[in-house]
Amino acid sequence: MQFASDDLVELINARIEGLRPKLLDLSRRNPLISTKFSNRSNTIIRVVDELPDVLFFKLSKAQGMRFLPLPAIGDDLWDEQS
Repeated sequence: MQFASDDLVELINARIEGLRPKLLDLSRRNPLISTKFSNRSNTIIRVVDELPDVLFFKLSKAQGMRFLPLPAIGDDLWDEQS
């Protein structure tokens, strides 16, 4: 009876792995992928040049952070001036 149980577990795992890609929405309907940033979007903060796990840790522990605006498009970035 153990043999049938192992086959059933393998079948279920194979079916789950087959269905997993269908659960992931890679289309433009997914707001986590296709977010449009514009001058009028005031509900989104873009964090540039920060490690995601460090950012999550600091935000979840309510540690202080300092955010600086990006320079205008035509200006040179401060870290590229040296």
